[in-house]
Amino acid sequence: MGKTRIPLDSIDHACSWMARLLAEDASDQEQRDCVRWRQADPGNEAAWQQLQRVQSRFNSLPDRAAGLGS
Repeated sequence: MGKTRIPLDSIDHACSWMARLLAEDASDQEQRDCVRWRQADPGNEAAWQQLQRVQSRFNSLPDRAAGLGS
């Protein structure tokens, strides 16, 4: 069984949502809007979950590997 392709539009929107929600001034309303966007289409949720997996990989890198250490 092959992997389901995630629509590029959904990936683009997921990236935009993540960038917005990681901002210090992200609002509760934006959090709710993101949840609604994710629930609106299975492709949106798939894109969000894929981006979360990628983000968790970056978060697990040591600072030096991420180019942040000395």
